[in-house]
Amino acid sequence: MTRSVPVLVLAALVATGCRIDVTADAAFDVTGGAEVVLAVRIDGATLRELDALGVDPGLVALAELDPARGWRTERTVDADGGLVLAHRRDVPDGPALAAALGALDDGLAADDPALRVDLDVTTSRGGAVALAGTAGLTPPGTTGLAVDGTPVGPSGAALAALTAEAVRPVLRVTVPGPVRRHDGDRLEGRTVTWALPVGDVRPVTLTSGSAGWWRALPWVAATVAAVGAVAGWWRRRGRRSDPGAAVSPAG
Repeated sequence: MTRSVPVLVLAALVATGCRIDVTADAAFDVTGGAEVVLAVRIDGATLRELDALGVDPGLVALAELDPARGWRTERTVDADGGLVLAHRRDVPDGPALAAALGALDDGLAADDPALRVDLDVTTSRGGAVALAGTAGLTPPGTTGLAVDGTPVGPSGAALAALTAEAVRPVLRVTVPGPVRRHDGDRLEGRTVTWALPVGDVRPVTLTSGSAGWWRALPWVAATVAAVGAVAGWWRRRGRRSDPGAAVSPAG
């Protein structure tokens, strides 16, 4: 990602009627793994402003999302004409999830906007999840623009206030088992949502129980089917290679 990110974010902030939604989403499964999604939604007014400036909205990602690290990027247009940039990655367990979220600010300069998520996460193969840490959005420190070496535009508190008005950062976690404890702002089924502060961090905690045994049935069935297929292949191979397996003519 280039150092033009603060410029792009500022352009979005000053656009008429602008709105940027930033969502870090983690959906766990019963194996203890998860899919991580960093989604940035840019509304239609902001898209038109960025288009007039000739900048790629894909750069307003607030993170280094290297495909070599397993990130996949999708662009879709929603019913309201907003652009959704979804960056997806699969992780095998809780520590890998924490590392993926914690690396979202890797490669960014001190003045760049960044989603900062610092969590300790543990999972079990039964679907139980425990996470604790902090999360928040760091606003850009400058516009990134200068005339004759002199920075122009708002900075510091003024830029942070603009960011807080236009950007809505959210952390959302979905677990397969029942939620036992959380400090989020909203619980819907097994999904907990935290509205994140701009220019600060907030505590994030969640504990869930194991999923019911019936939720693991698809995984069990798939494992049994795979084992059965291998065993069947091995038996057929053994019959072909064993001379004694041939049928003797009736005497």
